[in-house]
Amino acid sequence: MDELHQFLPKIPGGCPLIEGAVSKSIDLASRFPEANTLDKLVNLPEERFKAFRGGRGSAWQNADTDQENLTQAEIFNAKIATSALFLDCENEARKTTLKGYKEYLLPAVFGRADCWQKAINDSDCCVFTFNYDRLFEIAFLDYFRNSEGPYAIRQFALYGQSVLNSGFDPTLEWGRKRIDIKQGRFCFLKLHGSAGWWARKCARPPQPPKEEWRDYCPNSPHSPTDLVQFEQFLAANTQCSKWEPLIAFPHEKQLLTSDRPSDFIQGPYIGQVWSRAAEVLGEAIQVTVIGYSFAQIDRAHMVENLLCKTPKTTKITIENKDIEGVRHALESYPDIKDRLTLIQKCF
Repeated sequence: MDELHQFLPKIPGGCPLIEGAVSKSIDLASRFPEANTLDKLVNLPEERFKAFRGGRGSAWQNADTDQENLTQAEIFNAKIATSALFLDCENEARKTTLKGYKEYLLPAVFGRADCWQKAINDSDCCVFTFNYDRLFEIAFLDYFRNSEGPYAIRQFALYGQSVLNSGFDPTLEWGRKRIDIKQGRFCFLKLHGSAGWWARKCARPPQPPKEEWRDYCPNSPHSPTDLVQFEQFLAANTQCSKWEPLIAFPHEKQLLTSDRPSDFIQGPYIGQVWSRAAEVLGEAIQVTVIGYSFAQIDRAHMVENLLCKTPKTTKITIENKDIEGVRHALESYPDIKDRLTLIQKCF
């Protein structure tokens, strides 16, 4: 919330939708001071709605609709604020060396090859991230900036199967978009979505209707995303085909896999990437978890649906600045506890 306070006066003129979303998110935080993280904050309106419905029986009235709409609006504003803040922070990140990526993570995944295609084709790794930012992609593009010629990386769809294989096929027409991750090769999966990405329900559903189909617009960080452009994207929304940031907060992901799944715009993406990540981990020989906090709000879902999918012989290394906190957080998971190597390290 401190960052949102600092971000608010930096929002350029002519961006009332972004400014309004940030202001309302700050206001929401002031009403829930017990939430010290954004993940906890956006979960509270959902919990408030459940409590509201809990004593009202099965009948649905106007008051229920009003409360549900308020909850959805608060979560939507938080996604706008999150996306805009991360995109604004990218400008500063581009000025840094992104040392952790370029000197440690990218060489570990791709080696020191100059040709990005060979590096990707030869890699025996996959990368999953919980982060909303696009720093991995920014560092990746810079890491292979000298890879020119007829296969210059900027000529390809960054998130398509030919490059990062993040699930998006740019050859599909609008209204026929779907998540499609090529098997048997490197993939980079953003498990909670990404700043700069958009999704909406198809304006004209395919025949026969398939609720899992969406329109996707995964903007890549080849060039910075201007907040004025971000505002224009929001302003172009219509009621029947509304673009939303392709970001899913932990509580939404958990609702998707509950006994009463929630139908939200980002749901099909989240379901597909988590399913593919679990399949990859089911064949993994080595897993390294870098910097993940194992926060209580998402710990059980992550461990049970990802780490516990690994074979019993898979070695799991966790690099974290707070290894004792991680050790304590994972004490109740005997299936992985004896396979852990904990290394105190900051990424």
